[in-house]
Amino acid sequence: MKVGDLVRDTSFGMNGVIFDVANEVDSRRGRPGCRLPRIWMVLYADGQTDEAYDDEIEIINESR
Repeated sequence: MKVGDLVRDTSFGMNGVIFDVANEVDSRRGRPGCRLPRIWMVLYADGQTDEAYDDEIEIINESR
C-alpha cells in the first residue's frame, strides 16, 4: 500500500484514499529500532479522516 491508493476499510465498511503513513520507532518499550505496526491515514468518502492498520484495509485500486 502507498499514499494515493483507494482502499476499503473493513472495520468501518467505508471506502477512502490513503493520504499519509506513519512509521514510528518503538523506543518506549526499551527496544530501540523495533518498528510499530504501520499506521495509514485515510480520507473517507464522507470527508472524515482516521487511522487504519494493514489488517483493517484492503486495496481497491492502486495509484500509479
